Amino acid sequence: MTKANTDVRAYLKQSSIFIWEIAKELEMHESSFYRLLRTEMTDEQKQQIIDVATRIQNERSV
Repeated sequence: MTKANTDVRAYLKQSSIFIWEIAKELEMHESSFYRLLRTEMTDEQKQQIIDVATRIQNERSV
């Protein structure tokens, strides 16, 4: 059985961003974000998460 949202999971893993950081930016609890990852998200939802991750990465590098 393959996990849902493998592309998002892989992006977050390679970017070394913690799940709680994404959840905080999305104004949700960390466990709620994990639940969101359990089912396949829409492309818009995936893009929103990748955008948040990119913003966090950019803030770190400044």
